[in-house]
Amino acid sequence: AFGVAFAVSVAISILIARGLTRPFSEMAAVARQLAQGELGHRIQPRSGDEVGVLAETLNQMAEQLETKIRQVSEDRAQLMAILSSMVEGIMVLDARGRVLQVNPALERMFALRSEEVKERPHGDVIRHHELNVLTTRALETAQNQSGELALGPSRRIFRIEASTVGGGEEETKACVVLVFYDVTALRRL
Repeated sequence: AFGVAFAVSVAISILIARGLTRPFSEMAAVARQLAQGELGHRIQPRSGDEVGVLAETLNQMAEQLETKIRQVSEDRAQLMAILSSMVEGIMVLDARGRVLQVNPALERMFALRSEEVKERPHGDVIRHHELNVLTTRALETAQNQSGELALGPSRRIFRIEASTVGGGEEETKACVVLVFYDVTALRRL
């Protein structure tokens, strides 16, 4: 009788434990899928208790995350369309003076490739003393700078505007945006 009672209590304990841990296991599996970028997965809440509330909260977080990622992707696509259509060359630097982004116009002006210049110091991308001084001054003082320089192998004349943005000390945020206006033809006139 003691053995049968013990076996029945073990079986009931296992069933109760599975009933309690199954929702958490499902939530953990969905959370892993969300962390891997598979945002379409949702948890099916089975109860109205705290576990069900937790499942609903995770579903809401997943929906908000999916919405935010979609918005960021759309904003990035719009920004890239704007940068790509500009005639002026654009170089975006972080607080350390490393290149975050260049647009196609700047690539054409200086025969650069975006993949090769990203994360490199600005002085390594376009080697010109006066340009480096202007950029360093903008980074150090956090004030807008401008100048007119003869750059490139053909000694074309560029009006350069270095605009500071609110990047602060965070290394991954934009800190200075350099705009290169080719004014060679205007100066010849």
